[in-house]
Amino acid sequence: FKLVIITGNAGDGKTAFLQKLELYAAECGGTLDHSRGNGCVMQFEDRTYLSNYDGSQDEGEETNDAVLEAFFAPYAGDDDSQWNTREIRLIAINEGRLIDFLTSREAQFAHLHEVIDKGLKTGQPDSGVALVNLNLRSVVADVPEKEGSILERQIQRLTAPKFWQACQTCEIADRCYALHNAQTFQDPIAGLKVTERLKTLYQLTHLRNRLHITLRDLRSALSFMLISDRSCEDIKALYKNSGTRLAILDSYYFNSWRGGDQPNVDRLISLLKEVDIGAATDARLDRSLDFMAPTAGGKRFTFDQRANYDQDILSAAFDDLPRDYQTIRERDRFQSHRNYVASLRRRFFFEQRTDGWQQMLPYRSASYLLTLLQQEALPDNALPRILAAINRGEGLANPERLNGDLAIQVRTVDKGTIGSYRIFDKDRFILSAHDDAHAARFVERMPSGLQLSYQGLHSNDAKLLIDLDMFEMLERLNNGYRPSIEQTQGYYLSLVVFKNILASAPYQEVLLTTSGHDFYRVSREDNGQLQLTDLNTNVNAGVSVANEEEVYGTV
Repeated sequence: FKLVIITGNAGDGKTAFLQKLELYAAECGGTLDHSRGNGCVMQFEDRTYLSNYDGSQDEGEETNDAVLEAFFAPYAGDDDSQWNTREIRLIAINEGRLIDFLTSREAQFAHLHEVIDKGLKTGQPDSGVALVNLNLRSVVADVPEKEGSILERQIQRLTAPKFWQACQTCEIADRCYALHNAQTFQDPIAGLKVTERLKTLYQLTHLRNRLHITLRDLRSALSFMLISDRSCEDIKALYKNSGTRLAILDSYYFNSWRGGDQPNVDRLISLLKEVDIGAATDARLDRSLDFMAPTAGGKRFTFDQRANYDQDILSAAFDDLPRDYQTIRERDRFQSHRNYVASLRRRFFFEQRTDGWQQMLPYRSASYLLTLLQQEALPDNALPRILAAINRGEGLANPERLNGDLAIQVRTVDKGTIGSYRIFDKDRFILSAHDDAHAARFVERMPSGLQLSYQGLHSNDAKLLIDLDMFEMLERLNNGYRPSIEQTQGYYLSLVVFKNILASAPYQEVLLTTSGHDFYRVSREDNGQLQLTDLNTNVNAGVSVANEEEVYGTV
């Protein structure tokens, strides 16, 4: 490569990668010159490498524009034949700043701008330029050759036994929640199971497409899960105060992975709270957890080296639960029981021996969506299920009558008794995994959902990204669920652009129904006549008129 650009957002680890690369080169006999400050000149195996640690900042009295213009100067021109590259250059730069600089100097860096614009979307190298777009990277993507995802490797690193040796001689080692959390993930068998379930919750957050999780976000959330925001002295002081039992319980990993019950401004932890298994309900499990000892609910993993002070805390909380229905306010009693059961639900989710943990996920369709995205090709029934669910969302109670086609309501008329729908051929739809990084060579990737594509006859191609929240709604519609007005409005907001593009094409027929079960087709023939056909019997309904005004009057 002549030029390597590492781009992304703050916290993605761009600069850290360049510095690790330099350390590796130095260990292999390379020489480093850091006299430039914001970068390094590296000599390695008869090649010269010039790096820039942060392409978004000034250097002394030199403005950022001037720094970037000098750095990219060898790559000016209308094609790469004019590029004068005596050394390989590497730069870490935020995506927005890179786009802004090249857009303002498009004439000067015409070919480079074209290559980078393409590389940002696909991650594919071109003309000797490797663009590593970390916005396409997923920290929960499985990488077999790396022994798991970035998340799994980070947990292994943070809980490595060598970092916790001093804890073995601590006066509160048998009670400390931080050591308990680390030893949970250190266990060679059960720890891997707990990690897998934690990764699943992070995958749900990834599939909601609300946040690009950077390495800084991930490390912040994982370190908070392990030790909260306390030093060793703070933790010892916490245990000396007998009134902080709930704060200690909140700090065990099964509660702290989502920030505990206290407000938290961390953006990733705030999203993790929204996939909290403790907020879900299961009448049978919740009843056993609430009215029996904390050991109830089912068999859990054993951790040979881990203390069981969490059990003592939960037992004390169970003993303190208000049972007197006469002398305590109902709301306070309800909240106390709810908080206690939520903690037990979370612990049981992470530590139960069976595969029942998947049924405890707050999204019923989560396991199915993850299964779809992990397959090489989607099953044949995936597309019909999506189209049928959209049809049900459009108010059609019996979409099987449409033989798999998609119906979009033309408009909703207040107090109207007849619904009119446009029909779109099922053969023009394609369902695929949505993966912007499918061609990227240098980032860990995982699809961010499904993509429903429509190939129209009149250049009205449309694409709909189906994230986890929309997929859950579609699956519920297929199972007979009737959403509330608020849910319906949110659901249609996600579909409105897709539907508008579909509706922009000319059409020759509409479907009419009064019940969502029985359908009539109004079609325009080549000679201009309109025909009304009863689809329930598939025969002409006896109406044949010459123009549109007459058919609407007849109907």
